[in-house]
Amino acid sequence: MIAVLTAAAAAQLPSSPAPDRFPDGTGKSALLKVCSNCHTVESVIQTLKTRQEWSDVIDQMAHFGAEASEQEFDQILAYSGEVLLADHR
Repeated sequence: MIAVLTAAAAAQLPSSPAPDRFPDGTGKSALLKVCSNCHTVESVIQTLKTRQEWSDVIDQMAHFGAEASEQEFDQILAYSGEVLLADHR
C-alpha cells in the first residue's frame, strides 16, 4: 500500500522545467512569452536569421495572429537581432 501511495505521489510531482538556453537581455521575456505559445525553445534557437529576416518573420507571425503589443514585438526584434543572428554562428 505504501509503495502505491509513493508512486501516486511521485506521479503528481511537477516535472523539472526545461533549461533556459537563451542569454539574458532586453526582449528575452517578451520572446519567451509570445513565441512559446506556438514554438518550442529548440525551434527558435535552431533558426538563426539576419535582422531583416527576423523582422519579416515577426511581421508574418503578427499577421498570423501572434498576440503581443507593439512594444513587445519591438523588444523581440531587438533581442533576436542581438542573440539569434545568422552571422553569429
